[in-house]
Amino acid sequence: LFLGTATLSALEGSQQPEANAVVKALDGFHEIIRPIWHKAYPAKDIAALKAYVPQIKTALEAVNQAVLPETLKAKEAEWKKQLLEFNKAADAYYAAASGTDDEALLKAASELHSQYEMTQDLVR
Repeated sequence: LFLGTATLSALEGSQQPEANAVVKALDGFHEIIRPIWHKAYPAKDIAALKAYVPQIKTALEAVNQAVLPETLKAKEAEWKKQLLEFNKAADAYYAAASGTDDEALLKAASELHSQYEMTQDLVR
């Protein structure tokens, strides 16, 4: 099946309004959470999980400073509430990373990933 460019543009336009609006900083956070979740976490690589702390802090600060696109302004209150949960998960990760309880760090990594997903879902 071949669809011309005009047809594809029309189809994309009908699906784009809010569904494809994304906060750039949150996409940037994905660059950190991806190797955490797909490499370090399944390998239970505690040293690697601990080493990600500075990158998580930088990426999460960018998310915290992000401005929602106009198409998502109606979700501003939900966004702020979810950011609180996302930051709580990050704080738990930082605390676990500074300790010696490997299971606590693995649990914190899982929760950080879950909160990232919930935050991402909010802007899809």
